[in-house]
Amino acid sequence: MRSFVKDPFEHLPEAPDLCGQVTIQDYKPVYSGPYSCVYRGTYKKEGQNVAVAVKILNELRGAALDSTLRKLKRERRTWGALRHPNILPLYGFIDTEEFFQPGSLISPEMAAER
Repeated sequence: MRSFVKDPFEHLPEAPDLCGQVTIQDYKPVYSGPYSCVYRGTYKKEGQNVAVAVKILNELRGAALDSTLRKLKRERRTWGALRHPNILPLYGFIDTEEFFQPGSLISPEMAAER
């Protein structure tokens, strides 16, 4: 028998959909790992171009798409609700074909020392 547990993050607001407002600057990842890749991008925010990090999730072999989408939605709600000086804010998400499935998360770019 399957149990249906209420999602404890359901009450948190959904992060904004930034479809059409973000472009990837370079398709060479700044970071690449088993679960995601991070690219540099630009977000048109209130008439200004803002440097952002675009975290695109990798498709996981053997993982059901509905389970992955549910976890992604939970991460968007949780991260979007966090307010702390040591945590970068989540600007929003994009889940179109251009940014691959199951989706991507958009946050400010952290300037690296060069």
